[in-house]
Amino acid sequence: MGLMGDQTETELTEDDRRFAEQLVKQIEEIYILPELTRRGTPGGLGEVRKALAILPPDSPPRISLDNEVEFKATGVRVSSAAVGANSKATLDDILDIDTFEPADDVGDSGWVGLIRLSNGSVLIAFDFRYNKDKAVRHIALSESYLASAREAASSGRDEVALDTMHTAAENAATALMHLSMDHETPGSGRRRGRMHGKRDEWLHKHSSLGNLDQEISRSFGRLLSLRASARYGEPALELKDNEVAELLESVEKLVALARGRVA
Repeated sequence: MGLMGDQTETELTEDDRRFAEQLVKQIEEIYILPELTRRGTPGGLGEVRKALAILPPDSPPRISLDNEVEFKATGVRVSSAAVGANSKATLDDILDIDTFEPADDVGDSGWVGLIRLSNGSVLIAFDFRYNKDKAVRHIALSESYLASAREAASSGRDEVALDTMHTAAENAATALMHLSMDHETPGSGRRRGRMHGKRDEWLHKHSSLGNLDQEISRSFGRLLSLRASARYGEPALELKDNEVAELLESVEKLVALARGRVA
């Protein structure tokens, strides 16, 4: 989640200020102004105090404005007058907010939120991780298979360890692909039968770009090449010294990486 709030002159460099202004402008132009135009009130841009754009992975954004929007927030600081009043503080009483997010779960959608305070500050928060619920399900599966792989490796059952390692790695890779909005994920029709190779290609591409450890990509490719031997016994399984332990360590890193992306 990203947040831009009220900062002092010493905290904001000129580059920071330009970036902040451009960020607010783009959110207004991409999400808020088209919604106001759709509603027949394009001249009311400056009057919008709250806005929320829900960004589903496979349909147009859904925009809510002002009283339609409900956020939950932390670190809310209100004026002294509001603190002393008996009534509940309103948006006009708020001086600053540390973090905020939609009050309701957005599921697999990304989101962008805006709050305009009465002191002139504009707060922006966002989370562009699409398909988060799907990713969480795949990570849970990967952790379960990883636990089985550890148990098999510790008891010397190399074939079972390699097979479950491969499944753990596939689920972790699928979680990362979902979060990156890669459309060639399981369930994508005719491509489904090619997903073993597609995961391998995806990891190789992102490791070559520096987005993940190249050893993770190499280990995934190695597990893929050993899959038939481990699961079906053909061809005969041939391993290097300490290879099972090394592959297990790489899969643990991949699962931890996926888990960290949804934390």
